[in-house]
Amino acid sequence: HNDFGKPSNWVDTNSPPIVVGFDVASRSLTFKVDPAQLGSDAQLPENRYQNIQVYNPTNTLNDLGLPTQTTSTPTAIGTNSEWMGQAVLPSGPPITAANDQRTGITVNYNKDTRQFEFSSGTTGESSKITVGRTTLAQTADDTMTQINSYDLSHMDTTKPQSITLESDGRSFTYSYDPAATNNSTLTGSEAVISNLKQALPVSFSSTVENRVGSSGQSEVQTITPWGNLLSGDQFIVNLQLTPSTTSTNTGPSVPVGSGGAYGTPITLPAFARSDSPATRLQKLADMIQAKIDAQNVGITPAPVTVTVSGSSLTFTYQPGFVSHQISISQITRGTDSAGQSTIPLTDRTVVATPTTVTKAGNSKTQEIQTAGLEPEISTNTLQIKAGDVYTVSVPKSDGTVVTENITVGAITAGSNGLNELAAAIQAKAGSSGTGNLKKTADSVTADLTTNSLVFTYANNAAVVGKFTIKQAKTTPTGGSLSTVRPDTIGSLSISSDSNGHLLIEGSPTGEPFRLNLQTNGQVLPAEPQGASLTQPGRQIGQSMAASATSPLMYQGNNDLLGIGVSKTETILSGTGLASTAAVAFGGTAITPMNQTFVLNEGLGENKMTFTIDGITGSIALPIRAYTGDTLASAIQQRINQIQDPATGRVVSGATVAFDPTNNRLKFTSGTTGASSQFNVVGPANFGLNAVTQNPGRVPQITPLTQAVDENKNPLYVDANGNITTVKPSIKSQSWAPLYLTPGELKFDTSGKLSSPTQGVVYSPFNPGNGANPLNLTIDYGKYSTQYTQPFSVLSLQQDGYTSGQLDGLNIDANGTVRANYTNGQTKALGKIILANFANPNGLKQVGNSNYVANSVSGDAVLGQAGADGFGSIQSGALERSNVDITEELVDLITAQRNFQANSKAIETETTLTQTIIQIRG
Repeated sequence: HNDFGKPSNWVDTNSPPIVVGFDVASRSLTFKVDPAQLGSDAQLPENRYQNIQVYNPTNTLNDLGLPTQTTSTPTAIGTNSEWMGQAVLPSGPPITAANDQRTGITVNYNKDTRQFEFSSGTTGESSKITVGRTTLAQTADDTMTQINSYDLSHMDTTKPQSITLESDGRSFTYSYDPAATNNSTLTGSEAVISNLKQALPVSFSSTVENRVGSSGQSEVQTITPWGNLLSGDQFIVNLQLTPSTTSTNTGPSVPVGSGGAYGTPITLPAFARSDSPATRLQKLADMIQAKIDAQNVGITPAPVTVTVSGSSLTFTYQPGFVSHQISISQITRGTDSAGQSTIPLTDRTVVATPTTVTKAGNSKTQEIQTAGLEPEISTNTLQIKAGDVYTVSVPKSDGTVVTENITVGAITAGSNGLNELAAAIQAKAGSSGTGNLKKTADSVTADLTTNSLVFTYANNAAVVGKFTIKQAKTTPTGGSLSTVRPDTIGSLSISSDSNGHLLIEGSPTGEPFRLNLQTNGQVLPAEPQGASLTQPGRQIGQSMAASATSPLMYQGNNDLLGIGVSKTETILSGTGLASTAAVAFGGTAITPMNQTFVLNEGLGENKMTFTIDGITGSIALPIRAYTGDTLASAIQQRINQIQDPATGRVVSGATVAFDPTNNRLKFTSGTTGASSQFNVVGPANFGLNAVTQNPGRVPQITPLTQAVDENKNPLYVDANGNITTVKPSIKSQSWAPLYLTPGELKFDTSGKLSSPTQGVVYSPFNPGNGANPLNLTIDYGKYSTQYTQPFSVLSLQQDGYTSGQLDGLNIDANGTVRANYTNGQTKALGKIILANFANPNGLKQVGNSNYVANSVSGDAVLGQAGADGFGSIQSGALERSNVDITEELVDLITAQRNFQANSKAIETETTLTQTIIQIRG
């Protein structure tokens, strides 16, 4: 803060200058700046404190929804302005299994030695703690595409339901209405999944030009469809086939799909529900190939061959044929289920700007929010038509989000329809409204000056979240009402399993994806499947749990904390081991308990059953507003009053805590030992339908027993370190009983190593990544001792490089692009190619400092920096003006002289005119 010229105490902890919040509707972190709290000199021009920007310094997947620095947009600091991130998506369950989790570990910092100290939660000779950076799942561990599984059995399919898919800041919402559904053969969650699959259409990735074609080389392009191909799907394929200018081929130039407003569509045939995605994709490729052949009769072989490569369509052109990049779009959504109707798709005509808070609400003031509506089509005039349908979502004071489809009524002549849309929303959202939006707004009005909707909240209370609006259906000119094609949310496809679970499958290429699913505004926990051979359910880039196949989980270095493979370990003798209490962890709650919520008595959310140390009883909580902490306090108060009717025993000392990090409840018994038990059965919305139980324990101390041979004779170690059955004859003899398993390090009574006495050669290890096998020889004899003092490393050498991450790029004068890594290594990635022209001044300017070659400039001559005629490259410098200063100065002087001459001529003419007038007078 001192860089901005403010005093050292400029931050007021009770009223901070930057407030971090959470927007419920968009599930995004928000950062709001109060300019008054920054200090009076924060507004001075030299301080330049004019906007706020938040970003993630890495390019990795970010569960907090924070973009990278290059993609983060600054927000100007003003009244009620705030910076908003993308959707926050939790990663899933804890990495370590419940029975492997440890408690009682403490971390201290020694300011004298400037080291971190980690202590285990246990004592004794078996107490160990290993600290380091975790091993991450690598591409080599990948075995299948990541799949997220969602259990929809909790949904009441007899009532309307709302399902929202979120992925990397983009979302798609499907509203299920059992009264209006057109599915007559499926019921329950299967009907919901089938309709959701149909509602989300197929989208296509950007076309990739794998190889550039010429007169002697085939051009190859690929395009990948995302989603499920269904029976009756209709697509338009835009493929402009043109013979190359260097080819002797004079075949026709016919675009695929020509002849009509949308062209002639390709319609997929009826599929069996069991047909695989590969079978359906192959059929789409065959139909595109047939259309190309039909429109290019007489050209043999076919100018374009369409094949399936994995999950992509590959278009291979004959040498001599070229094409603009192919594009495919869907115009009608088909179906695999009998009774379902096809869905015509179109593009939206109106788009909403992000909602802004124009007046923040509190207990005395109503909140006002505004969202602008703009035309997305080519015209600049907003025009909302009668019959258009808009989806409106509004956050309520209890933290939930309600959604309603609004149909626009008749439009008054000369109106752009904004007033009519506002009136239709008000009819649903007012105190006398109907449906989900009832009593959510005091008023919804239209601001025709800015073409905005103004939403005034009904309740005088703090509002969390913002309303959103987007077009769901539109009526094209001269057409019928059609569904707006939803925005794609990524390379995802939808399916279901035999148990009625919704399966969201990621890209077939296997890269991990971030996804959340909400039902009626509540986040539904997911169970990731696949993606790791050694740890099923683990994504690439996530931490690997320790196992027999991954024993080096904690062997990485953490330079920030000064933790590496070399550590000093001290074992402290215990003075007594305490028994532990029983602990039960609830699952991750569906309800966001870090916000205010109200228990639903109709769903039984206020009733729970407990079994604590053999005492069983139920409690009922009062129906009121809670947070996670107040809910835990209310539960704790009531469970410590449960009494066993048979024995009269009463539960006491039990504690309940809210874990905000994992959004779950933690239960701890008031007793310790093996008989300490704690079990909970409660509502799934609070994660109490699947509770992890950890019973209490009593530490067991195992006394060491002397090793014996096959005849049960006690074993000893002689003076030479050999195993023997001969017992030492005198007390001074430095022999010792043998407790260790043969093969381990053995020390004599003076602390010196007795075996092995020579270097140990380990078998070569093949890393399997193209590197040479590793041969390891370790000599333990030089520095290994076992004295009665803390362990320490006496010698440490390194003959290789540590793992490094990309730290930056630079470009030298020859155009070589080099990558710098954090381990000090530098690697050349490539070289910049320069183009020169015989007459650079002859280049044709096409705007925005862009030029194209023509006959005057001549063809481009490619070369590299430093070669004759190409000059050199100066990295990190601004290009100076390419204007000829001398020529421009001469032109300026000439223009000035011409101006002066004209001025003299005018002055002379004026003088003559005045003289003539005086003479005539």
